[in-house]
Amino acid sequence: MLASPQFKNTEELPSLAKSSNKIIEQLDLLMQTQQRKSLGGEGIKRIEAYTSMQDPLLWLHSQKADKKTFWRGRDGEENIAGIGETLVFESEHGNSSELMLQRLRRLLSSSSEGVRIFGGMRFNLSSGSVSEEWHSWKHSRFIIPEIELISTKEGTRLACNVNLAELGDTRRMQELKKLLSGLTEARSTDSSGSTFHYLNKSQNPGYEKWCDNVNQALSEIHSGSLQKIVLARKAEYQMQMAYDPLQILLNLRDRAPHAYQFCFQIDIDHAWLGISPERLYRRQLRKIETEAVASTRPRGLGPGEDKKLAMELLQSQKEVREHELVLERIENLLSQLCDKTTRQSYREILKLRHVQHLQSRFEGHLHPEHGEAALLTAIHPTPAVCGIPDEEARSRIEQLEKFDRGWYAGPVGWFSKNGAEFAVAIRSALMDHQTLRIFTGAGIVQGSNPDSEWEEINAKLRNWESILEPV
Repeated sequence: MLASPQFKNTEELPSLAKSSNKIIEQLDLLMQTQQRKSLGGEGIKRIEAYTSMQDPLLWLHSQKADKKTFWRGRDGEENIAGIGETLVFESEHGNSSELMLQRLRRLLSSSSEGVRIFGGMRFNLSSGSVSEEWHSWKHSRFIIPEIELISTKEGTRLACNVNLAELGDTRRMQELKKLLSGLTEARSTDSSGSTFHYLNKSQNPGYEKWCDNVNQALSEIHSGSLQKIVLARKAEYQMQMAYDPLQILLNLRDRAPHAYQFCFQIDIDHAWLGISPERLYRRQLRKIETEAVASTRPRGLGPGEDKKLAMELLQSQKEVREHELVLERIENLLSQLCDKTTRQSYREILKLRHVQHLQSRFEGHLHPEHGEAALLTAIHPTPAVCGIPDEEARSRIEQLEKFDRGWYAGPVGWFSKNGAEFAVAIRSALMDHQTLRIFTGAGIVQGSNPDSEWEEINAKLRNWESILEPV
């Protein structure tokens, strides 16, 4: 339900307050209709109104709310900010995540077009142990925001998601209207020069243990029990104060313009945020796009050095082997999920601010029975974040890494009735009050070297460390 018409130019667009009032009017009409016709049941009714141009991330940072969601597509064409939670869906066990996703698909079938469900999942859904810092995040958690601000090339829209089962709950509807009437315009802030101070820093594993882990992995690769394994490191910072996670993301976004940018804040003290360059998949009806992103070199100090490093990446047997392992598994998976697949690109260079990767892109036409439950469990985890063979690599990761990955390297994103987009949650961080934990990893294959892999994860951490400063 779109509550206001198209506008010829931005000067005609209503203010945020006027758009909020327009949605409240539509909500009142919906409540009156419910009283007359006994509307209700399962489903989400969505009310939208065009509004004046806003920066969704800056706007979200300006709102007084404990529960916030932000998603920016990698191409930057769509930014979505969400406040509150109309519905929350959590899975306490990995084997129940698929059933939960199937239930959400049924919910979407009885909901308005445009309703999206945002969330993510643990890297290892089969693991029964969850560490204390990840306890609030469950095995998987998905939400529908109460209020959204969506910015696309077509303009900016304000949206309200109404749970039809609560339409007759007067108190609940009054709370929703109060939330709408309390929205404020984005407050301008210059975050580009901000730094965030920490008291101390620790790494798990440290350098010596990292070398031991890599050498153990190389021994297993040499023996033939593994072809590839991805090992991670957790950098933990005790911050000077409890910083706003959205302020951190505001500071990071210009440092990663070609990355997915996301933040899931479940309360005032807990947030999961990241700047991931890697797509898990994007779906539009039955069209699916996915990719292999693996193998790394740093960026050069100038164009000449940068080109030289890119050529090294393309010509290195070790790097090409690592990329091919990921590519082959993804193509095999697509052949099972799709009735038609095509390779859109092959071993092109993906250039980021501090590193560059090999990337190959694929497109397929899905079999009609496959929804998010099938896709997420089939595609995740890719060899770019786990290894080959999958089960053996996952088991060895748990044995070698002395920390819980949690949502690191898991799927994060959204899905709707007709589409979906999920990133791989790498280059990401968990905020727990004054503790910031940043996760990075590197793929280990035959020819890997512990020192060079250590430097690789240092390079992947540079965007984050560029905004952090010791006291």
